[in-house]
Formats: sequence, structure tokens, C-alpha cells
Amino acid sequence: MKHCFPCQIIKYILSCSDHVLAGLSITSISERFGCEVSMLEQQFKKHQHLELSDYLSRERVYRAAYKIRKHDIESLLQLADALGFESPQKFSMEFKRFFCIEPERYYYLMEVKRFKQQLSIQSQGVSGIEAY
Repeated sequence: MKHCFPCQIIKYILSCSDHVLAGLSITSISERFGCEVSMLEQQFKKHQHLELSDYLSRERVYRAAYKIRKHDIESLLQLADALGFESPQKFSMEFKRFFCIEPERYYYLMEVKRFKQQLSIQSQGVSGIEAY
């Protein structure tokens, strides 16, 4: 049996594509590293001061926030499904737990920010033309 080192587990999770992350579970991680679930959870918590299940949720939520910021989504429902959340409600609850804001509100704020940036770029272009 291999020893489960939290830094190796974190590297593995971070290297996973969104598709793989969606199907990742504590059981599948323990199988990959050849250790018991209880030992995996215990070692992870001991070294990271965080439950592995919370770390997985946090990674999914952080990826969701990144995709929202980069406007790399079709819809919040599809995003929740693509990242492996049990339901849209669970996604919303987890997102709010980590960011203290609902994903719908975060999406709206990112849209407003993008719109303001576009206006700023357009107005700079107009003032540059007027100078000639």
C-alpha cells in the first residue's frame, strides 16, 4: 500500500480536467493512491487542516468562478453539472459558502464588469479618433 501524501493528492486534483474533477470522489482518490478512505481523510485533514470533501468542493467552486469570470460557460446549470455538483441547489449553496455570494449574483456582477470594460475601450477609441 502506498502512503497518501496530501501534496500528491492536491497535485492530482489540480491536474484533473473539469470532466475528471466532476467524477472525482474520495473513494476514487483512495483507490488511485492505493489507500483506505479513512486513512486518506485522516492524513489530508492532519496536514491541510481541511476535510478532503471540502477541498474537492472548493476546487469545483473555484473553477466555476474562474469560468464565470472568463465567460466560459453556457449557463450556470450546465456549469454546475459539468463540474459534478449533485444539483443546481447544491452548487449554489457551495458557491455561496466559499464566496459569500450566490453564483447568479456573481455572474451578473461579472457581466456588468465586462460591459463597463467594453464601454471604456469603445470610449477610448472614439476619443483617439477625435484627436485627429
